[in-house]
Amino acid sequence: MKQRRQTTHAIDFLFTITLLAFFAISALLAVVIGARVYERITENMSINYDSRTSIAYVTEKIRQHDTAGAVSIETMDDIVCLTFSQKDGTESYTTYIYAYNGALMELFSNDAAGFMPESGQEILKIRDFNVSLAMPGLYRIQITDSRGQVAQIYVSTRSEEDARS
Repeated sequence: MKQRRQTTHAIDFLFTITLLAFFAISALLAVVIGARVYERITENMSINYDSRTSIAYVTEKIRQHDTAGAVSIETMDDIVCLTFSQKDGTESYTTYIYAYNGALMELFSNDAAGFMPESGQEILKIRDFNVSLAMPGLYRIQITDSRGQVAQIYVSTRSEEDARS
């Protein structure tokens, strides 16, 4: 009986190592590319979140207070504010939406207490908040987020024309 000796060739070993290295490099490249794509996606989601959340917040506030004469634009202490008036029995209250110290702020205050911008609640970090009356009952809202992205929307009130605007 003849015994067969198995011989290994150097080319077989090099081919196997080369194939293994190719798969390892391909896997590493796939992970690196995937990480970069994930990073871009999360950054874009964050940008969209900041812009959309601030606009949606202000829009919802207008919708909540959409009664005759309740929504107006006022300048308080050189700060342009979107204001919402409401009465509770004999007391009058105002909600102010404004930009202060790099943030979109909301202040709910008794009219007797007045406007103190530093007392407001921070909603989101922003660079600028601009609100204007495009026409009676139609508000133009423009918010520049902390990254410099500008979001703009026009919101109309469905109640009678606001007298204080």
